[in-house]
Amino acid sequence: SFKEPLKIEAIAFTPDGKHILGAGADKRIYLWRWVSKEKPALNPLVQSRFAHDTAIGAMALTADGKHLFTASNDRVVKLWSVPG
Repeated sequence: SFKEPLKIEAIAFTPDGKHILGAGADKRIYLWRWVSKEKPALNPLVQSRFAHDTAIGAMALTADGKHLFTASNDRVVKLWSVPG
């Protein structure tokens, strides 16, 4: 079966450089462990969660990397705790 590729609209690296956060059209937030720039398929998905009722168009990570703000296309903003 064909799996549609992720349509990521926003991305952020954690301050320690060990994880990548992404969000987008499928209304979910993703957390990957950062392993390789050259071979992105090696970066394992750590967590994924449904986050909004419409596509997520923007996100911002706090300077300490402990919280994430997400904004969806229906103008809803949410605050999340980032797993440590």
